[in-house]
Amino acid sequence: MSNQIFVLDTNHKPLTPCTAGMARSLLKAGRAAVFRQFSFTIIKKKEVTATPEPIEIKIDAGSKTTGLALVQDEKVIYCKTIHRKDGYSYGF
Repeated sequence: MSNQIFVLDTNHKPLTPCTAGMARSLLKAGRAAVFRQFSFTIIKKKEVTATPEPIEIKIDAGSKTTGLALVQDEKVIYCKTIHRKDGYSYGF
């Protein structure tokens, strides 16, 4: 799984995520800025008229652990697990 960075356009609309190397070069060139540190997100400084590729959210609800994943073309771009200490599971 490669690191994928979330990208927003100037109107805060989501674009297709990019690799960490591409995000680093956009930041160094001054063509983007850091929008959020956690779930690292950059925002482009110029307006872009591109449509993002569709992203699916996959949820695996377990009794003590719930798994979340964002998947794009069979490639996981973000995953997270949520642990419950008391073992109580909310129904989705």
